[in-house]
Amino acid sequence: MIKIFPEDQKWYKGNLHTHTNLSDGEVSPEDAVSVYKKNGYSFLAITDHNKYFAGSEESDFVLLGGVEFDAKLESSHKALHIIGIGLEQEYVEPLSRSVKSLSETIKTAGGLAVLGHPAWSLLDADDMISADGCFATEIYSSVSYLSGRGDSSVYSDTVASRGCIKKILGVDDTHYYTPDNNKFKNWISIKLPSLSRQNILAALRSNAYYCSQGPEIHQIEIVNDTVNVYCSDVQKVTFYTNLHYESGRLVVAQNSPLNFASYKVDPRATFLRVECEDKNGLRACSQYLKFSGGSYVE
Repeated sequence: MIKIFPEDQKWYKGNLHTHTNLSDGEVSPEDAVSVYKKNGYSFLAITDHNKYFAGSEESDFVLLGGVEFDAKLESSHKALHIIGIGLEQEYVEPLSRSVKSLSETIKTAGGLAVLGHPAWSLLDADDMISADGCFATEIYSSVSYLSGRGDSSVYSDTVASRGCIKKILGVDDTHYYTPDNNKFKNWISIKLPSLSRQNILAALRSNAYYCSQGPEIHQIEIVNDTVNVYCSDVQKVTFYTNLHYESGRLVVAQNSPLNFASYKVDPRATFLRVECEDKNGLRACSQYLKFSGGSYVE
């Protein structure tokens, strides 16, 4: 049996995309940190547009250094936003606004590069596939929901079905702090041995976290070719793969809410993403779990 979330570690909640009045956000960095700390978050990345913000660590809260680079691609009506999280030092101005240059700039400064809100940006699959330097993309983005394109799950699954599997993040991309319409809406819950920048960045490269809008995924177990999911009360659990149709992929609550679902992985599946949805339509989803011939790979 394989357990995706280490049982000897604690859960921590965080937001990895946050703006302040250093760019186009409404409040100061200090106020942003205060707001998130008061609402149960253990870590936050301040990622203002084209402006580096240094990180810091306390015993009960980690502020990750960050930045968001943006380059509008007017000819194709796309927007290219690359977020840097966990930067250890101020970056050297990138040579160009290509994905490669921006992601290398972030990596050189000690951070991880993320392709931001692809549905909102009107990106296509080739844009993600060519973004070699980005370790992740954003599957849920709170502020992008305000304009109707906050859900990038279909985009992300399409890219994964073509063999390009990245980590996926739920983020607020906070700009507006009043009213409460784009903060505390999307986050990640991550298992860590202890709270630190180093542990957060290491865990982000693993599968030991999930994205959420409310529901909790307590554990994902893999027993041979069967995946078992334990969660908070939800109305349905969907096991998404690269296949168009699979019998039993959708498990729906009958007389009472679900807090467990099981699925036998089709040997043709190359990945599996678990998504849990509650009675209010709020969702949580796992990272992409890679399979081959019905067996878990990583």
